[in-house]
Amino acid sequence: MDVNRCLKKVLKYGVIYCICILAVAYFRIRPYTTERREAARNEYNIVYLNYESALADYEDAIEDYQKRAKQFETASIIDYNKNVSKKYDLGESIEMRATISYNLIRNGGIGNDFSYSANINGSSLSNRTQVKINLFRNNTLQITITEHDPSIDDVGEKTETFLFPLDRLNEGTINSYTIYARETRGRGAGESAEFNVTLTLEPVRKIDLTSNRYVKSKFTESRPTKPTKPLLPTEKDFTISDIFANDVAFHTICEILALIFLVRIVLFARHSIIEARREQERLRKMEQEKEQREIERAEFIKELSGQSIRDFCKVPTNISFTQDNLPKDNNNRIYGSYTVYISRSGTKYHRKCGCSSANIPYHLFRVQSRGYAPCARCCPPNGDLPQWYRDYIAMLEKAKRLDVQS
Repeated sequence: MDVNRCLKKVLKYGVIYCICILAVAYFRIRPYTTERREAARNEYNIVYLNYESALADYEDAIEDYQKRAKQFETASIIDYNKNVSKKYDLGESIEMRATISYNLIRNGGIGNDFSYSANINGSSLSNRTQVKINLFRNNTLQITITEHDPSIDDVGEKTETFLFPLDRLNEGTINSYTIYARETRGRGAGESAEFNVTLTLEPVRKIDLTSNRYVKSKFTESRPTKPTKPLLPTEKDFTISDIFANDVAFHTICEILALIFLVRIVLFARHSIIEARREQERLRKMEQEKEQREIERAEFIKELSGQSIRDFCKVPTNISFTQDNLPKDNNNRIYGSYTVYISRSGTKYHRKCGCSSANIPYHLFRVQSRGYAPCARCCPPNGDLPQWYRDYIAMLEKAKRLDVQS
């Protein structure tokens, strides 16, 4: 009771002490921190508004940049193509040999009756088809894959525009496209088949672009510069570290010490409560075990019915017991007829002393429990321990556990 009363008093005054320190520190610093925090918040709001304005300008600038970058790429290719076409008398278009292949990657179960068609600038494509490719304007590629159904066909289409760069004239180009033919109605609605389409353009005739006749492009316009995205400001950039540093440091230390002291008190109290509960649980278990032992003791005494353990277990009358509770009969040997012999390094036990140099007397029951095997020459194998001995040992142990005189 004294310990509990002391613990409660320490906990009470410790909590009051911590609360007082925290209250003094809070009310001492609050006017300064509130003022500076409000100023920092206002500054942050202004910077954030500027950021939103800059972000809107950036989005417009990036959209304009993408348009100008695409125009720059197109103008560069056209300028280069004009230069090469002029030097080699190629005109505004060239003949290219087109090869197109269709590869089914995945079929979602929309059917297998497919047909394929493709054209460049309106000219139908098949393998090794010669088509005209524009040099100074976009070429249009159209690919159609159709899965024929009795009612409505499933169609996958793709349209691409491209400029052919003459610096790839001798090597040709290989382009890959992914096309999906989708089921629009019926049981498989929403499923699709995925195709990979490969288009190869090869020159009909090659030109030696390394000859002295070739002059590099004079296109000198610089590539547009990509705008830089503004950085998002965070409130961490606006601190109040300049608020009466000495007071802040002092009260911060007080707060830390108060919190540490409070945590230690709480942990100490929690530990004491846990230990008290454990002790109560231990005493409760001991009481239960004592009650259970008394019940077992009464049942054990009742089971004996006034008999001794020896009589209850029906131990033969010619049997006496050693201090180790090992039985012996009236024979002259140390354990009577239960005496056997072992050697220091052997694994057999013997009835005859001196057989296989075995001269150490041992009890038959003990050698059996320790894994010794009978000697094949001097003693026949014995069976298990007799039931009366098993019962006698078990009853002795039970009597000892229940504190009953045997």
